Amino acid sequence: MNTNNNNNTNNNNNSNMGTWSIIQIQSSDAYEIAQALIDKEVTLAQLNSSNVFANKAALTEEAVWNICKSKAMYQRYLDIYPNGTHKNELEEFMWSAAIERNDMNSFMEYMNRYPQGTHVDEVDDCVWNVAKANGNYQAYIHFFPSGKHSNEARERIVVQEEEEDRWKEACAIDSAESYREYLEDYPAGRHSVEAKQRISIIMVGEKERIIRDLSEDRNAYKISYLKASGITPDDLRGKIFDSKGAVQDCVLKSWNKIPKNLQMGQTPTSIPKGSTEVYFWGVPGSGKTCAMAAILSRARQMGCFAPRLGEGLGYMNELSTMFLAERDKPAVCLPPASDVDTTQYLPLTLNEKVEGRNGKEIIKQHHLSVIEISGEIFECFSREAEGKPLKSEEHRKTYEQLKAYLRSDDNPKYHFFILDSKPIRDTDQMLYLQNAAMFFVAKGIFNKTTQGISLIVTKCDVLSPNQDEWVRCAVETANTYFNALVTQLKLIMGDPREGGLGLSDGTLKVIPLSIGEVFFQSLCLFDPRTATVLVDLLMEYSKVAETNDWKKRTKGIFRR
Repeated sequence: MNTNNNNNTNNNNNSNMGTWSIIQIQSSDAYEIAQALIDKEVTLAQLNSSNVFANKAALTEEAVWNICKSKAMYQRYLDIYPNGTHKNELEEFMWSAAIERNDMNSFMEYMNRYPQGTHVDEVDDCVWNVAKANGNYQAYIHFFPSGKHSNEARERIVVQEEEEDRWKEACAIDSAESYREYLEDYPAGRHSVEAKQRISIIMVGEKERIIRDLSEDRNAYKISYLKASGITPDDLRGKIFDSKGAVQDCVLKSWNKIPKNLQMGQTPTSIPKGSTEVYFWGVPGSGKTCAMAAILSRARQMGCFAPRLGEGLGYMNELSTMFLAERDKPAVCLPPASDVDTTQYLPLTLNEKVEGRNGKEIIKQHHLSVIEISGEIFECFSREAEGKPLKSEEHRKTYEQLKAYLRSDDNPKYHFFILDSKPIRDTDQMLYLQNAAMFFVAKGIFNKTTQGISLIVTKCDVLSPNQDEWVRCAVETANTYFNALVTQLKLIMGDPREGGLGLSDGTLKVIPLSIGEVFFQSLCLFDPRTATVLVDLLMEYSKVAETNDWKKRTKGIFRR
């Protein structure tokens, strides 16, 4: 009976052990038993039910720990030994493993396992760093809806959505330009690599189209765009024409020329006495800076330009050399736009050589204080006339200073209004100019100090390639698209008995200006002819210094 009972006990044990028998337990070492536990071939309860396992229990747990640790299977160890000897040690190993893996799930697994753990306060920052690295801010919000970085995460999600919309727009257009615009906004964006790939594919065919477009319109693209598109001077040789159809390969010699970075001067508190103040008025983009650079460069070419000390000396010197070409690079770079909230004061003298008494040559000195008003400051006159607030405090300061110049009666004044002939249907330009002129009359800015008013119509070569037609085209443009301004200025200049200033018999000068042939919206073959007319006009209407005989001025010097 006893034998049978023992056999029944062994049989029961064998049935509980599954595929493992007492003989297997006896013949297996701790490592082999540990592997069986990890692989779920046997359970710890089944092993403990056998009295032959007791002397291997401690070694088996250590073997399970070592195997799980080597494979980062920490949860499996806890599944087998919920209260094992390495339970506390396991927390540090789980944290180290999470740091090594550096993924959100590992950090959250640690946090869920040890909600009061040593490193639980670090989990938020760690998950945030992972989110920043892979751009998955939604996952951070999922884990930490009210976390330390939740506000920033939501802001970045909005930016990502904006970028995604921008990318969809670029893909819908599917052009090299649309992808470049995306890259300009998001140079390191989520789709930047794909955008560059799309540009490379598209440019294979687009390069030919760009060259074809330039052969028809030399200003179809900016030079920066051409360079970004992989266009080289060799691609364009023999394919760029001027307005008369002549090939202008010489322009390509200036392909890599770098535009000057104009250094603006400070706005002075007052204009020195003893000069003629010359004002250039125009809306943003009308061509004021180009017009001034053309006039000053031409004056320097003519040998009559002499700078004087003042806040705008550096800026003036840069403008006066802007259109002076190098011997081997005939094309010059167009000047950049002026600052939006400044008024530039340029002090200079124009020396006019004339024949004096007894046929002797004398020098007439015309001291000028040229005032360049940024288009945004010019708009202030219109905004004030309409009762609108100015854009900023800096605009207001510069604007008030400019009005102080204009109210002063220390010097005579001449005014040039710059009209852009290209956007001839630009109603904003027309209204700004008209409102400003009305404001000048209402505030008494046009007064006895005003020596003359002229209109300069820029880019006349766009209206006609024939220079003989430029004056007619300029007058037609002024009368057709700026009629209200022309009428207002004529009344101002007209008969004093009718409220005018009696200037030039009420005749309003309309002067065409062309700086020359422009290529790629960036380079110019300077044509000084119309600029010469403006230099002569400045000398005609400006004040002449009292001492103008060169010999008289130098006589005392040589005696010493």
